[in-house]
Order: sequence, then structure tokens, then C-alpha cells
Amino acid sequence: MQNIVGEQHSDSSSDDEELEFLALFGVNAPLNARYNVAPVGGEKRHFYDGKKSGQDWIDDLKAGHHDRMLNAMRMDVPSFLKLCEILVNGNFIKQDYRKRVQAEEAVGMALHCVSHDERHRNIAERFLHSTETIHRNIKEALQAIVRLAPILIRPRNETGVHPKIYNSNAFYPWFKDCVGAIDGTLIPASAPLTRQRAFRSRKGEISQNVLAACDHDMRFTYIYAGVEGSAHDTRVFQHAVLSPDSSFPMPPAGKYYLVDSAYKNMPGFLAPHKGHRYQRDQFGGVSGGPRGKYELFNHRHSQLRNVIERTFGVLKARFPILKGPMSNYLMNRQVELVIACCVLHNFIRDEHPHDELFARESGEDEEDYADPGAQPQQIDLSAAAQRNWNSFRMAITDHMFDHWNGRYVPH
Repeated sequence: MQNIVGEQHSDSSSDDEELEFLALFGVNAPLNARYNVAPVGGEKRHFYDGKKSGQDWIDDLKAGHHDRMLNAMRMDVPSFLKLCEILVNGNFIKQDYRKRVQAEEAVGMALHCVSHDERHRNIAERFLHSTETIHRNIKEALQAIVRLAPILIRPRNETGVHPKIYNSNAFYPWFKDCVGAIDGTLIPASAPLTRQRAFRSRKGEISQNVLAACDHDMRFTYIYAGVEGSAHDTRVFQHAVLSPDSSFPMPPAGKYYLVDSAYKNMPGFLAPHKGHRYQRDQFGGVSGGPRGKYELFNHRHSQLRNVIERTFGVLKARFPILKGPMSNYLMNRQVELVIACCVLHNFIRDEHPHDELFARESGEDEEDYADPGAQPQQIDLSAAAQRNWNSFRMAITDHMFDHWNGRYVPH
């Protein structure tokens, strides 16, 4: 896959090996058990002999109460139909009248899988197909969704001042050039015994380390998935930003992302001052005001940067399969699942902006400030460039503190 959304560290196993892997876990054995033998007379019957097919169920959802589709697929009916239309018309997924499973049903299988973390056996019972058919169609649908990543996971609206910043006395004008935030998260994974040590995180869990960037609309603009859980966040960040193969979307000149203090300071990435935090009371609240300019800057920096944490929260709440450990899939499929869920997250954000999960975190309906002519800045890691960037942060800090103390009169 193109590294527009980040490098995938995946196995090069064949489909046959994957089916064998699934069989060992007992989720697909026997893989072609479409028939069983009746206890009397030896008569063969179709194994999945329910009255309502998977396509019948999809049709019922489309014609039924709108909450039924939301509960089953995590998106409303118009969004579901539009997603299927995009995948078919863009030739991301094959639509052939000779196929037993058409595009709508295949996409429904994939969405039901990631939305409920269902075992393939349960999905087979719901859609009345063999587990081999379920596995094959879910894989095809997820790969089709992943191919939408370069279209849906990308920066936009990077040259204007975002309304969330412009309309806030705490953020404007100091963060007017901020285009989003960057952070990492651990996604539980299932790794073979020979690789479990590499994928064991500092918390002792088998996981993959996922680095992501998002904008202030809670849309992912970059995903770097599949890194071993033992990798340090700083190393993942530097590899994603500095590697020419990762296609990291640098912000336009003069713009920047907000990052955690764990990430190295460089032009284009604004980190907080180290070692300066608000004092917390026994209930976890802020005790008094800031003790100085550094605490004031860090507090407002954290308020704005937590958009990436809220975005991760919405993603994991909508797609429980990300809570892992994804034991049904090889590592390359687990990476694809993460990217596919991020693609679906952005698609739902665009098509259904008042979705309940998004509404809990951000009910704002933002304007469009896109400027396709914006040019990304180049990374300069020289000592002089880093000194200039630290001076820039200090200037923001001093100006913000003077304004907070009432010593600054705006021009």
C-alpha cells in the first residue's frame, strides 16, 4: 500500500497461510463446512439454512428504523449507501452479478465485524454464508476501504485560522497557526510467539504502536500503523517524520502541529515546556491558577492538544475490534483493520457530522478554510533552526502570560 497513511509493518504470508492460521484458532474450521449430515437417513442439508439471507437483513436495515442501521453498522442508511456507491463506482470493490455476495452485503459484513468485534462464526450465522465466504468477503471489503485512505486521510483547511481557535480567548492569537495535534496510541494485537517480545509494550501487553495526526475537526490527517509495541514513541515519531517513505504531511510554512513533551522539538511541531504542570488538588482538579508563564502555556497547550486524545476515544468507542486482541487475523490484516477504521471514522465525520459520538466531544459545525495552494515547509534540524523554534515558543509564552496578567494592551 502507498505510504500516504504511514508504513505498514506486515507479514508477507499468502492467503492459504492465513486460512491455516484461522483454522488453528478454531474460527474457521472446517473452512468449507457448508453442509452437514442429518442424524437420520444420512440426508445432506445446507448448513446455513435460515429463512432470511444476509442481503435480506441488509434490505431490512435499509427500510427499517434509522437506529437499526446505526446500531448494526455504526453509520446511518444514507452514509452506508454512499460508501457502497463510492467503493463500487471507484472500482475499489468488484460488483459482479455472478457473485453470490454483492458489494452491499460484503461491506455490511465488514462493518458489522469491526463495529461489534464479532467472530466470523457469528457473522456466518447472521449472513448465512460459510465462514470461508465470510472471511474472504470481509478481507476484500476491508482492503477496498483501506484503498480510500489517500482520499479520506489527508490534511485540509490548513491555511486559515480554525474557528475553534479564532473564537477562543484562551487560544487566539497564540495558537492561530496550529493545524492539529499528533500523538500515539497502543492497539492490542495478536502476534505469533516468535514476535511477541517485539510487540510487548512497556505495560506488558502485546500491541502495535499507532502514530496519528488529526485536525481540529477530529479528522485523522495521517496514520502510521503496525509498529511493534515495544518501540518508543519518540523513535516512532522521528521515523514517521524523517523517513522519505512515510509521506508525512508537513504543515504549510509557518504552521505547526501540537505534540506531547515526549516528542522532539523541531520546526513544525510545538511541544510544551518540560516540568511545568498545574498543581492538582485531591480530587484531580486544578488548584489555583498557574504558578508562572510556563504553566499557563502548558495548560492551554494541553487543552488544545487533547483533540487527538478525544479523536482516539471516538475511534475506539465506535469500533470495539480495536480493543483487541484481534486473534482472528495475521499482523498485516490487523494493520489494515486499524487503517480501515480510521478511514471509516473520517467518512462518518464528513457524512454525518452530528453523529452521537462526535456530538459528545464537539458539536461545532466548522467552515471551510481550504487553500489547495499551500506549500509544506521543509524540516530543518540544524541547531540554529531549533533555537529559533524554541525562541518562537518562548515568545508565545511571554505574550500569553502578559495578556493573562493584564499587562498587554493589543494594538
